[in-house]
Amino acid sequence: MQKLISLTFVVVLLTLFLGCAGSSASSGGGSKIYRANLGIATFSGLRDQTQRLLVNKHHYIIQYFDESTDRFYVETEWKDRSPFADEVQQGVLQARSRVILEGRPRIHAGRSSKLKIKFRGENLLLFSDSGQWERGHMSKQARENFKELANELKHRFSTMVREF
Repeated sequence: MQKLISLTFVVVLLTLFLGCAGSSASSGGGSKIYRANLGIATFSGLRDQTQRLLVNKHHYIIQYFDESTDRFYVETEWKDRSPFADEVQQGVLQARSRVILEGRPRIHAGRSSKLKIKFRGENLLLFSDSGQWERGHMSKQARENFKELANELKHRFSTMVREF
């Protein structure tokens, strides 16, 4: 009986650990997309911080916006930027980035005013050898750039949720 309780406890801990491990930013291993979980925000907080940080501070232009009872979705236009040094070393001539934010209700039963927010950062790169725009692998500096923006949003959202 004692072994069964111990085994059950280990299985529960392992399940919790694996569940938490999957919620971190995935940005390594040659991924073409930077992803991060930003935590919890309200509809109004997400709207406000999207405007303040993405549009006003970082100069992204909103291409698509959708807000309904079960989803909040923002997709920016591709924004021209200078290639990072590690991208230039890979033969990148020009670079563009865009951000996608998606929020889903934290609970599925009834109306929730709080959303789980996911961040996605993508790059479009013009390579010197092909002369074509391609979704490029995320360089270390590009990942860091998206990570800083995601962390800034995450900090703002966590501060707003604590205020309520």
